[in-house]
Amino acid sequence: MLKVTKRQYEIEEQIQGIGNDDEILYEFTMQITSEELQRINEIIINEESIKLAKKSARVDGEEKEEIEAKILEIATANQTEFECICFKDHKEPFIKAVGEYKYLEMVELLFDFFIKAFLEKRTKTVDTMNTYLHKISGK
Repeated sequence: MLKVTKRQYEIEEQIQGIGNDDEILYEFTMQITSEELQRINEIIINEESIKLAKKSARVDGEEKEEIEAKILEIATANQTEFECICFKDHKEPFIKAVGEYKYLEMVELLFDFFIKAFLEKRTKTVDTMNTYLHKISGK
């Protein structure tokens, strides 16, 4: 049987900023709904940027610079949206507690966390299909 489960939050993860003596400088629970998770997936795998990058590889000069500027604009907007989804009302207090550099480090960790989660989900599906194929084929 195949089934999916709808939850209020698809991801609930503790986020902590830790000080020198392992003291918690700031802590909150990141809560991501299924709609937000869908948007994060679209941000990470941004098809518009991929199309523009392919187009950029085929042109030169001023047109290439315009395309690269557009890609940078999209990436900046996507990162801002990604941060808003993940941190919500905790962004400014987190920055205040741990500093801008450590905040950006956490954004990178979160980005990597979601990439890994999406890849694991894909590979789990492939493994399930392979197991089922082995089962029905008798191998």
